[in-house]
Amino acid sequence: MSEFRIDQIKNKAGTSGPNIAGITTFTGTSGIVMPFGPGIPDHILPGLRSSTFTAWQGLTSTRAAVTKHATIAPDGTQTADEIANADNSENYKNIYTYQNFDTSGTYIGEVFFKRVSSSTTPYVSMYIDGPSDNKSYVVFNLRDGIVETDYTDITEHSDTSKNTQYLMESVGNGWYRCAIMVKTISTTNRPFSFWPPGEDLDAVDPTNPYYTGDTTNNRIYAWHPLLYRVEPNKNISEVISNIDLRVGNTTPGAIRFNSDSMKLEYYHLGPLGIGTDTTGEWVQLTTDTPDIQTGGTRGVFGGGHSNPTAHTDMDYVNVATTGNAIDFGNLSSGRFYAAGFGSRTHGFMAGANNGSNSIERWVFASTGSSADYSDLANTRDYNPAGMSNSTRGVIAGGNRNDIEYITMSSTATGVTFGDLVSGNIRYSNGSGSSTRGIIAVGYKASPGTGVNTVEYITISTQGDSSDFGDLTTADGDGPFTCSNSVRTVRGGGGFNAGTVTIDYATIATLGNYTDFGDLTQSRYSADGVASPTRGVFGGGAAHPNYYDTIDYVQIMSTGNAVDFGNLANTDRNYLSGASNGHGGLG
Repeated sequence: MSEFRIDQIKNKAGTSGPNIAGITTFTGTSGIVMPFGPGIPDHILPGLRSSTFTAWQGLTSTRAAVTKHATIAPDGTQTADEIANADNSENYKNIYTYQNFDTSGTYIGEVFFKRVSSSTTPYVSMYIDGPSDNKSYVVFNLRDGIVETDYTDITEHSDTSKNTQYLMESVGNGWYRCAIMVKTISTTNRPFSFWPPGEDLDAVDPTNPYYTGDTTNNRIYAWHPLLYRVEPNKNISEVISNIDLRVGNTTPGAIRFNSDSMKLEYYHLGPLGIGTDTTGEWVQLTTDTPDIQTGGTRGVFGGGHSNPTAHTDMDYVNVATTGNAIDFGNLSSGRFYAAGFGSRTHGFMAGANNGSNSIERWVFASTGSSADYSDLANTRDYNPAGMSNSTRGVIAGGNRNDIEYITMSSTATGVTFGDLVSGNIRYSNGSGSSTRGIIAVGYKASPGTGVNTVEYITISTQGDSSDFGDLTTADGDGPFTCSNSVRTVRGGGGFNAGTVTIDYATIATLGNYTDFGDLTQSRYSADGVASPTRGVFGGGAAHPNYYDTIDYVQIMSTGNAVDFGNLANTDRNYLSGASNGHGGLG
């Protein structure tokens, strides 16, 4: 896609100046030099020299409302305004400015317009009121890119002595430059105006534009109004300001955010088939920024267990909000005891009950079922710990004493990472920062008890884990964790009755955990997802009950968890969570 930026003003003969801010003169086709630049140039009438509508009347009255800088303008900047009806009554709705015209002056009024959406009015009306028969009224159709000739009152269009004409041209991305020209014969203070009427053009009188307002549909984007004198007895296409809307001198590699598409774009110059050696284009980036893709950090809870069922359910939440989870899709088969982790774009589940080496993957930005992706090097069950940075997913334990990793962008089989200090571990959970993975051990197969042990690894390297510190409770069996890039937070744990305990540690330092607060409900074997600010815990159990509870905490504070909502699907424990905004992503 291309976007445009005002770069130069250039006449038809090819004379040009530098970027607009530095232009001092504009040379007309006849060689007449007209000042253009800062101050008050005499051919640009007062109040209409900039790209804003602050000098226009009607914007702060009941006639119309304005939203400043509502969208991307034709020059690529966030400077285009939205103009809308201010009420739904029949009212005088035009946006106007009064100017004293010279007795023999020929004037052009021009504004850039774009539809707000496919459901808003496609029409915009423009009017220069000269005395007697010297006036220009035009309806421009922004949907079809045409002038509505049935509603165009230019009776002297063929009379060169009157020089009353119009022009409409597309400048890309749905924008049109619309202009009207009129020769005046009086110094009377006369209006230059426009308004966005509705579909009923028959109700619009060009000399008395009353119509029934529609605040929902009668909206238009408008940018860069100009009213200026031009050389007489010329065709409008010869004397139009001829703003050159090529991208111009933007530095290759520059980045911008397009609020229309909600995408990042970069400026490209050169041989990729989307530009030449002399022209450039703004090109949409394929971005993995979660706020752009999903409207915020998205956490997905997948699978789980409620005796004797292994569930396929997948639920998701927007971590920044509260409310019940929403159905996401289904796993390829029922599974629990899996490790969950994620990148900016994809979530993963690895391992499963009864021992499995399969890895499933889903796309955070969409909804739908997960799909088989790759395989672990070894089968794992009983809750291996999963953690990740932006490139690697690491899986530790799961009724084993070793660690392996995958490159999340590759379908290659898992690779040996190292061994756990604690030996064979079960019912564990992982979290961490972009550099360090934290493993809440949970349960040691020998001597067969829950423990408060915590270990850590450096995600980008390979090697054995090291001791980090201890949880605040001795029975950490089945803990669930989450983290931003600074803190890791543990909730619950302990078989049967579970616990309400929440504690935390600073990831970059070593040492024992510190009390944080309490969960809303005692439980074990839930799982956590996180954004840079908030941790969310979903599901869990306290024998013999299974829960659909979702709690949340503000990671960088302390205090009791707060009710978030409920899972969309079955009450269950041993589910797996992953998000596109957790601490491992920075």
